[in-house]
Amino acid sequence: MKILMFGWEFPPFISGGLGTACHGLLKGLSQLGGTDISFVLPQQFRGAHPAFVQLISLPDAVMARPRAPGAYDSGLMPDVISYANRAGKFLADYGDFDIIHAHDWLTALAGIQAKQCSGRPLILHVHSTEFDRAGKQGNPEIEAIERQAVEHADRVIAVSNYTRDVLIEHYQADPAKIVTIHNGTEQRAAPSPRPARNYQPTVTFLGRITRQKGPSYFIEAAWLALRQRPDLRFIMAGDGDLLPQMKELAGRYGLTERMRFPGFLQQDEVQHVLEHSDVYVMPSVSEPFGLTALEAVAAGVPAILSRQSGVVEVLQHVIKVDYWDTCAMAEAMIRIVSDQAYADTLRSHALCELEQVQWTHAAATVRSTYRELASMAKFA
Repeated sequence: MKILMFGWEFPPFISGGLGTACHGLLKGLSQLGGTDISFVLPQQFRGAHPAFVQLISLPDAVMARPRAPGAYDSGLMPDVISYANRAGKFLADYGDFDIIHAHDWLTALAGIQAKQCSGRPLILHVHSTEFDRAGKQGNPEIEAIERQAVEHADRVIAVSNYTRDVLIEHYQADPAKIVTIHNGTEQRAAPSPRPARNYQPTVTFLGRITRQKGPSYFIEAAWLALRQRPDLRFIMAGDGDLLPQMKELAGRYGLTERMRFPGFLQQDEVQHVLEHSDVYVMPSVSEPFGLTALEAVAAGVPAILSRQSGVVEVLQHVIKVDYWDTCAMAEAMIRIVSDQAYADTLRSHALCELEQVQWTHAAATVRSTYRELASMAKFA
């Protein structure tokens, strides 16, 4: 099957989980075989192309411009519209294909344009919605694109049942055309055993510092935990529009000497931070999935995760808390750093669960969805 896939970013030039997810899915599909995928980007790709994917830049593409991590807001609207318009011109010379696969609102208009020009089936892959990012006060332009895409898509892939419910409740999506396909992680060697360490335990937040990710709840929980364990240290890694406010909030709580803000981290830096962390916390207000939680578990870090997330559907040996329950969050931090046997149990069992959360598993279900749509289109 020949797949025309519209993406927005690709490693190493990424600003969040979207590019990471596309990379993992494409690599998984390549390992399975049976698909020929052209991955279309709105900008020119700098660097060597991975062997497992054909990367295509649209006509009149400019070199990828640096953007603030997580800047998926209305400021991108001109680029999104330009992407869709250039996709129409691109299709005239591209040739035949079987399926269109578009990721999130950023590429949805290009996907719709491709469907209208070609008559081929469209898959919308939803990694995040405006409702997740901004709640009921979301950007109406972005919401309108998401609703239009859900309506035009022949299949909608939700990265979790949590996201599926959001699409049905807030976007009036037809439940019959939504399939849940959880994200995954790559198979990797088990992390080395962690010896007991006689230094100050480190608790880490890793993600965009935006409303969606709940950074203020992490800071409040840190303050509560320090009252019982004054030896704790904290890292809030990432960038986003709330970073200045979070630094100020940490100062008001008296955490200036206990909390570090290293900014946006590249993948090797993320791994370094996780290898030196004793607890990972994801206090997201609304998290469609949460790939960083898989990265933390893969690195052998016990995790505290928001119940308002999709990743808790595939990880059971983590501590689950409501994002707003900072007391429970603080208690979980203290328990993990104070009880080595408990921490080791969480770590070992969660690592076993990762064996069932691989990108090849997700890719197999995506490939089955391709085949189903291609067969339906053939006999339509």
